[in-house]
Amino acid sequence: MHEASKKLSECLQEVYEPEWPGRDEANKIAENNDLLWMDYHQKLVDQALLTMDTYLGQFPDIKSRIAKRGRKLVDYDSARHHYESLQTAKKKDEAKIAKAEEELIKAQKVFEEMNVDLQE
Repeated sequence: MHEASKKLSECLQEVYEPEWPGRDEANKIAENNDLLWMDYHQKLVDQALLTMDTYLGQFPDIKSRIAKRGRKLVDYDSARHHYESLQTAKKKDEAKIAKAEEELIKAQKVFEEMNVDLQE
């Protein structure tokens, strides 16, 4: 919005001739508008963004657990894909399929436990 306001002010300065009686007033309004936008931006950063960062900084444990859950989801997806690929293979090895199924169940259990824990 600030950029659009600046561009509008620049266009108005280009359109009006230097001899135009209201040009100085339009320039002052444009400068004042620019200062107001900068003040608004600073207040937004100070009052909203810094407050949010401070608030979110209180929960590093949750952030790390969410990241860990994401990694466990990748592990679960990898185990599921590996199990499915062994099942659809032309040459089936029952021992490998059983081991992959065990790993899939274990990965699924770990992921679901973490997911339930985070949702509580």
